[in-house]
Amino acid sequence: KVRRCCVVNEFGQLMIPYAKEIVRQTDEMLKALEERQDADKDILQVISHYRIFEEALQFGKRYGIHVNIHESLSVRDLLEGNTCEVGILPESESGEAGLEAIPYRKERMVFVCYKNHHLADRASVTMEDVKREPFVMFPMTDRGPLATLIFAEFERAGCKPKIVSTATVGSTIATLVAQKAGVAFLWEKALHPIMQEDVLCAIPYEPVREIEVDICWRADAKLSQKAVKFIEFMKEQSDYT
Repeated sequence: KVRRCCVVNEFGQLMIPYAKEIVRQTDEMLKALEERQDADKDILQVISHYRIFEEALQFGKRYGIHVNIHESLSVRDLLEGNTCEVGILPESESGEAGLEAIPYRKERMVFVCYKNHHLADRASVTMEDVKREPFVMFPMTDRGPLATLIFAEFERAGCKPKIVSTATVGSTIATLVAQKAGVAFLWEKALHPIMQEDVLCAIPYEPVREIEVDICWRADAKLSQKAVKFIEFMKEQSDYT
C-alpha cells in the first residue's frame, strides 16, 4: 500500500501564516454574523404614522421582543425593501397595491386646550372658534396624516395657523399645551395615554375629521414569527375586535 503526500514548497510555506489568518478572520466574521442574527430575532422593525408607543411597550413586555418604530419611512420602504415587516398606516397609505391591510382604529381629530382656557367648557369647536388661537403645531414640513389634515383645515378656512411653538411628537405638544404655551389639534384616542386630565381638555372638532388606521404588510412577504405575533397582538387592541 503506497501512501501519497504533498510537500509544501517554499512558496507554500510563505502562504501558510496568511492562510491561517484568513481562516481565523472568516471564523470571526461568521460568528459576528450569527450573533447579529440572534440579536435581530428580538427586534421587530415597524413603520408607523400613528402613535403606538404604549402598544409597542406592552407587546415587548409580553413577548420579550423590542419594536423599533420608524416614523419617517414611507410606505414605499415597506413595499420595496425589507427594512420593516409591518406598517401602522392611515387607509390612504395602506391602500397601496401590494399591501395586505386590516382595520385597526377609527380616529378623529380633537381640539386640545388647558382647563381654564376660554373654550374649555365648549361641547365642540369649529375653525371659526379657534383660528385666532396661538397653536402648538407640528412643523410645516411634517407630512404625517394629522399634520396634513390640520394644515388642510386652515387652508380650507382661508387662513393660516398662528404658530407659537412646534414639536414633532404628540406627547410633547400635549405637554406644551398643559404648560399654557398654546392650544393644539391631536388624535383623540392616541391622546388618551398621554392625556393630563387634571390640566387638559379634549374637545370635539366640527365638522368631524377622522381617518381609519390600518395594520398592513407586504402581500408577497413571508412574515417572521415576531411579525405574526405583533399583528395578532395589535388585532387584540383594535377597535374592530
